[in-house]
Amino acid sequence: MALMLLKDRPGQTATELGEGLNMTKASLTGILDELELKKLVRREADAEDRRKSRLSLTDKGRKSAEALSGELQALLAARLAPLAEAEREALARHLSAAQALLSKL
Repeated sequence: MALMLLKDRPGQTATELGEGLNMTKASLTGILDELELKKLVRREADAEDRRKSRLSLTDKGRKSAEALSGELQALLAARLAPLAEAEREALARHLSAAQALLSKL
């Protein structure tokens, strides 16, 4: 999931990414270390605050995130296939409303 969030919002700090994943920075550090070791993510010094690192995907990380995104879309399409078109539209509306409510928290 970290790859997906970095794909959508490159340049985040570990703290910002942790907030998006609902994880503490301490919990996320090991994951980021592993992703960096696998050459999926790179840490770069922040231009304005050298105490911070900005995270971005490598080319390999971007390809992995895109592959994961495709797999998730295929899985979701398969799960939603039994629903009628009107049911899928209603679900999409309700999920959008729930997302809007959650963003206010």
